[in-house]
Amino acid sequence: MAVRRTAAQVAMVLLLSAGTVLPVAAPAYAQDDQVRVQLGLPGRFTVGEKAAGVTVKVSKRSDGCVSLRTGLAIRLPGATVDQVAVQARIDDDWVPVPIADNGDGLLVTDRTAPENDELCKGKSRSVRYQVALRAGTPAGTVNVVAEAYTAGGDLLNRTAGSKKATGRLAGSYAPAPPSPTGEPTPEPTEVPAAVSPSPPPVAAPVDPDLVAAAGSGGDPGQGPGIGVGVLAVGLGMVAVGVALLVLLVRRGRGGRPATPGADGTDAAGSATMLLPRIQR
Repeated sequence: MAVRRTAAQVAMVLLLSAGTVLPVAAPAYAQDDQVRVQLGLPGRFTVGEKAAGVTVKVSKRSDGCVSLRTGLAIRLPGATVDQVAVQARIDDDWVPVPIADNGDGLLVTDRTAPENDELCKGKSRSVRYQVALRAGTPAGTVNVVAEAYTAGGDLLNRTAGSKKATGRLAGSYAPAPPSPTGEPTPEPTEVPAAVSPSPPPVAAPVDPDLVAAAGSGGDPGQGPGIGVGVLAVGLGMVAVGVALLVLLVRRGRGGRPATPGADGTDAAGSATMLLPRIQR
């Protein structure tokens, strides 16, 4: 039962989307029983005014009898169950028919039994409905599906049709834009802070006196360096060496006494300095 009901709902949606008036292919049960469903619609549906009549006629051309039930499915984009009212003519009275909201503007009525629900070969039964669109119902195309069932819930057949819904009291409907496909939001990645290059070492200012001292081997501010001192010492030693050499030469001459003059000078007229003899 649940499988048949689900299949019937899927077929109903397809019919409402197509919006055709032609009879649709009958289910297996209907092919055996040769049940025909006809749908009578008004010229149009007027929003906010009197209800419009809808008639469902069911005929049987095969043997046997069935207990008949009929139902309507109405689709108007943007319409809700509070904006649509359906009544059925039963026992010479208009009886409200409960409506279920299947979403997306698809409204489905409860099944209704005609005054004489027995349907046999060569007979037909009709169920009259009134469909009212209250003020504020969106204008558009009203798609209607009429269905015939047995009392046990077996689908006999269905058909569909469509009409316009207009009127000065009609509302408007703007379909919601399709939501974008969900994509994973990339997580923000931490960007490492840019490492500023270390500044090159700055050379300390060079003291010219320090450079001069380094070049001369001495400390700055102390005058001539150690090189000048060594030179002076060397010159002094050379002078001492020369003096010793002269002394040795004179001592060598001391072995030959010079002839003194009358005044105590040598022949050359120069005074002679007598040095004591060094014992050897």
